[in-house]
Amino acid sequence: MLYQAIKMSRADGTYQEKEKAAVAKAAEILGIERSMVVSIESLAEMEDASERLRLALFETDV
Repeated sequence: MLYQAIKMSRADGTYQEKEKAAVAKAAEILGIERSMVVSIESLAEMEDASERLRLALFETDV
């Protein structure tokens, strides 16, 4: 659930501080440790970066 919230927050290409704060608040409510939140945020960032790299290399949406 937290992963999806982070992905939705990043959907416009930016992950604003306000969005990060909302994710942190949700994680706190759910009892998720800060280190796990950072890991999930990093995963989402790496996925976005790999998508941009794939598009740059192959210039395709497939």
